[in-house]
Formats: sequence, C-alpha cells, structure tokens
Amino acid sequence: MGPGLHDVPRSPNILKRLSKAKPSGDDADTSDLSVASWNSDGGSSIFWTWISGSACTIDYLAAPTAWFSIGHSSSRGTQENAPWRVAVLGRLKQTRLKETKGFAYKDAVEKQSVWVKSASPLLWRDTHPQQWVHCKLELERQSLDVEGVESVMLGLQYTHGGHQKKMNINVAEVTSVCNLSTRDHRVLGIYTEEMNKKKTYLKVAFASDAELEDWMATLDMAASDLRDVSGRPNETAIWGVGQCGDAYVQSVYIPDPEKLQLNDGFWHYLGGGHFRIVQSCPQGVTWAIGHDNTPWVYTGGYGGGPYRGITGQNVDVHPMTDTMCVYIYENQRWNPFSGFAARGLLTDRAMWSDATGLVECSKDSMRPDSVHWQWLTDWAVDYKTPGGVDTDGWQYAMDFPFSYHSHKGITDYVRRRRWFRLCRLHTSGPWLEVEPVCLRDVSIQMDHSDAASSIALWAIGGNGEVLYRRGVTRECPQGDSWHHVSAEQPFESISVGVGSTVWALGSDGSGYVRIGISGERPTGTTWFHVEPPQGACLYQVSMGRSVVCAVDTARRLWYRAEVMPIFPEGTAWILVSEDVLCVSVGPNDQIWAVIDVVQHKKKVLSNVLARRQGVSETHPYGTGWETSFGADWSYVSIRGCPYREDA
Repeated sequence: MGPGLHDVPRSPNILKRLSKAKPSGDDADTSDLSVASWNSDGGSSIFWTWISGSACTIDYLAAPTAWFSIGHSSSRGTQENAPWRVAVLGRLKQTRLKETKGFAYKDAVEKQSVWVKSASPLLWRDTHPQQWVHCKLELERQSLDVEGVESVMLGLQYTHGGHQKKMNINVAEVTSVCNLSTRDHRVLGIYTEEMNKKKTYLKVAFASDAELEDWMATLDMAASDLRDVSGRPNETAIWGVGQCGDAYVQSVYIPDPEKLQLNDGFWHYLGGGHFRIVQSCPQGVTWAIGHDNTPWVYTGGYGGGPYRGITGQNVDVHPMTDTMCVYIYENQRWNPFSGFAARGLLTDRAMWSDATGLVECSKDSMRPDSVHWQWLTDWAVDYKTPGGVDTDGWQYAMDFPFSYHSHKGITDYVRRRRWFRLCRLHTSGPWLEVEPVCLRDVSIQMDHSDAASSIALWAIGGNGEVLYRRGVTRECPQGDSWHHVSAEQPFESISVGVGSTVWALGSDGSGYVRIGISGERPTGTTWFHVEPPQGACLYQVSMGRSVVCAVDTARRLWYRAEVMPIFPEGTAWILVSEDVLCVSVGPNDQIWAVIDVVQHKKKVLSNVLARRQGVSETHPYGTGWETSFGADWSYVSIRGCPYREDA
C-alpha cells in the first residue's frame, strides 16, 4: 500500500535510490514514504504536489516523525515579519481607527427602513360645520434593525372651515380600530388614549370594503406589534363584540388595576367571525353565538377576515358563515278622508325607514352590510314583530314613536309594518362550529380547578330548552355531547356563577335558580322560581361570586340583594341604572355593561362600554358608572378575567 504521487520527476538516480531502499520490521508497509521523505529532507529535486491517504488507516503514534514534518520557506517568513512591514501595517490601522471614529452608528443608519402607506378617504368632522371632508391619510412605519427601535405615525391632512389642517397620531397610543360601517359609508373608527378621555374618535370613510379591511388590518397589526400583544390572547382576556359582529379582545396579564383602565386598554381585533354573543372563562375556553344562533368555539388561533392572505397572520383559521335578517319599516298615518295612507305630516318620519325612523330607506335601496354578504330571500312581512301584529302585520300607536300594539284603538293615528329579508355571510376565522344546534345563550363555569373533571357549560337552545354540555376541557373546549335539562317553560338566558350556582330567566321574564348541583349531579335536581321586579320582564342575566344582575326589556339594570351560597335566590330586586343593553359579572363580582345612552358635555354617545365603580361590601353594585369610548359595542364579557380593579 502506498500513497498516490503526482508530478514526481522520473530521473534514473531517484528511481535507483527508491529501488534499493529495503523495508524492514514495522516500516515494511511504509518504506516508500520514508524514502520519499528522506529525499525531500535531503534537498533532492522531489516536490510533493498531491497525496491521498483516504484508502488506508494510519497509526499516528507509531508513524515516523518525518512523515508529518511541515516544510516552509524561511525566506518568506522573514519577509512577512520584517520591521518595515510591521511598522506600515501599524500606521495603517491607526489611520483607519482615527478616520472612522466619528461614524460609529453608520451601520445602524444604513439598516434603517421606512415603509409608507397612503390613501385619500373622507374624514368626518363633528365641529362646525359638521360634514365629511376629503383628506390625505398616510401611515409611516420606521424601524431600526440594530437597536430594535420602531415608530409608527398616522398623519392626516384636510381642509375644514377654509383652513388647512394637519393631525399626527402615534399608533402606539391607539386603543382600538373598529369597523363602524353603515349602509351608506364604509367607516373605520380610530380610538386613542387621549381621544377616549375626551369621548371622541376619528371616523374615516373609504371607497370600498376591500380598502376598509386593508387599513383595518394594517393599523391593528401595527398597534398590536408596538404593544407586543399580537397573536393569541391570554386566558384571562376580556371579550367584546361590536355592532358589526366583530370580536375584540383585551389581554390582561397581571392583577394590576392599571391594566384594567377603560380608556387605555388595547382592544385587539382577533380576525374573522360574526357574532352577537361571546362568553369566556379563566380557563381559556371561549364560545360564541352567531346571529343565526349557531355556536362556535375558539380554536386558539387568529386571523381570517381582513387578515386573509397576510403571511403569518392566519393560524388555525376555518371557514365560517352566518345568517341574519335585515329589517325596514313601512309607516303610515291615518287621515279622515282616506284612512291610513303613505302620506304623513311634514314632521313625520319617512314612509319607509329603519327602526328609529331617522334614516329613510326602501326595499330597492337596501343592500347588505358588505360585499361578503349575499341575499337569500325576497322581502316579506314579519308577523313576529315584538309587541304583536294584526293579520296583515301592522302595529298601531297614538303617534311616532310611541309604544306599539297589535289592535287599532280610537286614539291610534299611526301604524307601522316590519319587513325582513335574509342574507348570508361567508368568511373565515379562528373558530370551529359546534355540532349543529341552535343556541340563544351560553355560560361557562368560572371557578373550575379540578383537572380530572370537565368545565360546566350551560346553554339555552333555540327552542328555549336548557342544555348542559359534557366533556368540556382546556384540551377539548367544544365538549362531546349535550344533556337535556328539563324545565317547565322555555328559557331565554342563563348564567353559571362561582360555586356552580346557576341562574336562568324564563320566557315570562321571571328568574329561576337551579338547586341540587353537585359533583355527582352536575345538572342539579330542580328549579326554584324567583319573581321578577314588579312591572318588569327580565331577558338577560349574569352572575359572579355573590352578585346577580339582570337587564329587562326596558333596558333597566337590576341587582339581586343578599345572594349567598346558602341562600342563592336572594331576597329582593334593586334598580341600579337605566339605558343598559347588556351586563356581565366577573368571577370577583366585577360589573361591566354596554350602556345605550351616555351624556358627555354636549355630546350624546351610544353603545358605550362601562363598568361599575365604587363596588364594595356596603355597595355591592357600585356607586356609579365609569364610561369608556363608544365603539358601537353590542356585547361584553368580563367573565374570563379574575382580576378586580380598585374600588
């Protein structure tokens, strides 16, 4: 065995010396290499240019030392270490340090990136003269990769009252970006900490749904990144639903009252979906109900809707649908010549309008909320209008907008008839449909601590029956089966309090408490009837640890006094407030609500998020409301947040 040789001079003397070399002993297998090394060390004309030892194994300890000697040129080393060369290199190094000392941040400047996005929407100005004005909207995002510094600024330029005006907003101070669209404008609401204190916000109208969704996703992602709250919300988050059916979430990480400030908390737009109810619990299980009463369970992901197609913003997203009714009202006034006719007084509402009578509309001009909605049916008379109707669908009243009833009286001079049309939404979001069943309401246990048992989840079916969901856990939030709980009449609302106390409201507006709930019998044994407040019809209930609150059909908030574990039905109803759309009581008796009307200086706000302040043992339902911004809220759930703010 021998190495491979290349370009070795073939002189007769060299070949002769190689042939006379006789191997002996342990060097028998390496005689050729020994001779070649000796010839090289002896100054012969043999020069190695290539060697291969990949086909053999060498014992390095037993090999001759000469095999691994390193040849080098002494003259070359002398030149590299010459004093004159060392001196020149040293001076060059000093010169470089001197000239580059003032440019220590040059690399950081070169790595700075700027990204700009612009549009030309309409901006609503609520100061005189109140009107939509054209504006230039520009979002500038600057990042410094070396330091990790980033700033995002939103600038607006517009003309109002004959004057050029500019507005700059630090996106780090944005608390919410909400879809406030109407059928006439595609409106985006932008809220900041300072604006929330002044009970105002920016309304920006875009030309199309696509442009609105693009800006909504861009602003929400920028604000989320700056606050480091992007991605999945934590288990103790607060959930809310806007009038457009969008789900928003505010993550709360530590039991710090500063994190629960109404005006400063950031509401992250989670993604696709269209709901009227969202309920959660401290264990992270979250359910929602669509307008068509379809139940959905949160997957733990985010994205869909406006985020679809954006890289990194769609995790555990699935197709979703929802169906809802669009209503318009036909209004008529009675006159002695022709009876009821589609001609009213000059001060009357339009003969075709929305429910308020303030917005004129017709069957031909009505369109779905966005391009994602499609009509399913034609217009038809609604014979299930609240308050009752006659055989032709009419309701009667003394005047607009008095209370309506189904039969014409002697003093009834106006009537109205409600028309409806079905439409369907196709979208996507981080939600999965629970097995096909219709639900009116849902509530989840807030004090679950036994990992071996399931989380209690109660619901009201579409036909008013009471349902209990089995097998609900963190790992399986959708559960596995329904259990029917018998009741004497249809129910409307239900709530699971701390200690597995269950309150419910019947279709007659009265309350019910479930008795006999235990680990062996999680659905209890019987219902205990509780009379409603005199003259009130309750339709929504929420229970915490010892606080039970309910809202009636007249939008009044009631508190149930002296509710205790040994006396869960309490003693009496106490009126707390009016103009309340819905209420949510947390695991530590926090009371949050959506208020219909809030007067702030000269402004009247609607659908405002609020919470009771001054809650204590002596005032368990608080002393007043602390109001937040009016992002057109329709629902709020504080039931997943165990942290209680200071009274």
